[in-house]
Amino acid sequence: MFEVFLQALIYGITLGIIYGIATMGLNLVWGIMRVVNFAHAEFITLGAYTAYWLWILINFNPISTIPVSGLLGFIFGMIVFYSIIYKFFSSPELMENATLVATFALGIVLAESMKVLWTADYRGLSWNLGVIKYSWFIFPLSYAYTFIISLIIIIVVYYIIYKTYLGKAIRAVIWDSGAAAICGINVKNTLTIGFSLGSALAFVGGTLIVVYLPTGINPYMGQLYLLKAFVITILGGFGNPWGALIGGILFGIIESIMPLVLAYIPGIEPLSFTPFIAFLILIVILIIRPEGILGKRR
Repeated sequence: MFEVFLQALIYGITLGIIYGIATMGLNLVWGIMRVVNFAHAEFITLGAYTAYWLWILINFNPISTIPVSGLLGFIFGMIVFYSIIYKFFSSPELMENATLVATFALGIVLAESMKVLWTADYRGLSWNLGVIKYSWFIFPLSYAYTFIISLIIIIVVYYIIYKTYLGKAIRAVIWDSGAAAICGINVKNTLTIGFSLGSALAFVGGTLIVVYLPTGINPYMGQLYLLKAFVITILGGFGNPWGALIGGILFGIIESIMPLVLAYIPGIEPLSFTPFIAFLILIVILIIRPEGILGKRR
């Protein structure tokens, strides 16, 4: 029994890292401009479809798709920022509410557009590379590659945010955009790149998720992950990308282990009851730390 829980833990950590990458973008955008991007779900879905169509059309596997998906996400984020988000910056008093409504509407437009273009049928790709097997331990090679690539992506994001001038500018704007502007930082360009980087991470997260969704790609799949993204963001702390990673790993572990635990309780359907446990843990953590695990008190 210990082996089963240990294997579920490893699966949960792998899935949690992917959740963290998909959520980093939402957290980064909130930290930079205090904008809750409700279209984040559709960005994740577009990333999933990018992996799917590149697999169908030119036989790219999900890992090979990541650079293309990230680039498309960055360009798409830049278009969305200049066409929608930036127009509200002239009215700071309306900024948060207006962008919330605008991104919510954008999400609906994107979801319905994907439905028209690709129908509402469930799609998926089967990327089977075999398994790693040692004694009781079994781990699909596709998951292993996804885990390694996810770690590389996290290292790259860390390097950008903490070791480059752009990263310093982003952190300065997160801390105090007014003071950053006085110090000579181009706030407009920083906001543009920050939003675009957040969009790229959402696309990449969607691309990685398809490894775990053999038949789950559809125009509305992002809504499930948007709910998870908000829970993960709150767990980790708003405005802290690394909080999203910690929250994602915690959420992934809960999703993987709780069904095994709940299976021992009579009268409970484990998979249906797991989200309740996740939200219960969220409430407990927020009672202890209202600002989240890595959030800062304001």
